[in-house]
Amino acid sequence: MKLSLRKKIIISMTSLTLIPLVLICIFLGINIYKTNLKSFTDSGIREMTQIETAFNFFFTDLKENIDYFVSDPLVKELKGNMTSYLNTKSSINIPPESAGEKAFKIWDKMKRFLDTHNAYVEVFAGSSDGGVLLATNGELPAGYDPRIRPWYKDA
Repeated sequence: MKLSLRKKIIISMTSLTLIPLVLICIFLGINIYKTNLKSFTDSGIREMTQIETAFNFFFTDLKENIDYFVSDPLVKELKGNMTSYLNTKSSINIPPESAGEKAFKIWDKMKRFLDTHNAYVEVFAGSSDGGVLLATNGELPAGYDPRIRPWYKDA
């Protein structure tokens, strides 16, 4: 099949136009991909940095709050003054006012703290004699022993 001169010129001009256009599209596509990938990576790093900062603020605040409670002279006197659930046979809810004056004063402080700090769900204390004090009037299971809990062991 012989191509006429006219068809040869049309094919040549079309090729001369399309080949650079295709190369430009490929080049632009690669550059857009690299730019978007870098932008996504940078954005992800910024977000992770913000999350890390938020966690650091939260845990620093948490540590300061724990230090505040631990340094309270009443807290140091709580051993033997908190309700123990060690010998209970069923779950029970003992109101904090029945735990004694010292425990009630600490409970009141813990409750006010919980009411004013929305980031916390519960505030509680445990003692080496197995006593436990919750800021909420939650129910604990029978035989509850705070000394075997990870939070007690880590403290």
